[in-house]
Amino acid sequence: ATGLFSNFLDIVVPRVAPNTKKALEIGCFPGKFIDYVGQKGYAISGIDTYPRVGRIAEWASARGRDVGLFTQTTLEE
Repeated sequence: ATGLFSNFLDIVVPRVAPNTKKALEIGCFPGKFIDYVGQKGYAISGIDTYPRVGRIAEWASARGRDVGLFTQTTLEE
């Protein structure tokens, strides 16, 4: 993927050995950015207010990502 955000993520998010680092995205739906981080070796998780946020876990897992928890919640919670 190429674009403004992927270029930015390439600069600030280094590739890591699998099972060594975790990443959490707040406001993660639809999952494009956290998936990009996941392809760099990070175990990925996220929170969002969107009710179908849990589907990111299924989608990312099918793409071979190390998936943690994707939860619908508010920042207040």
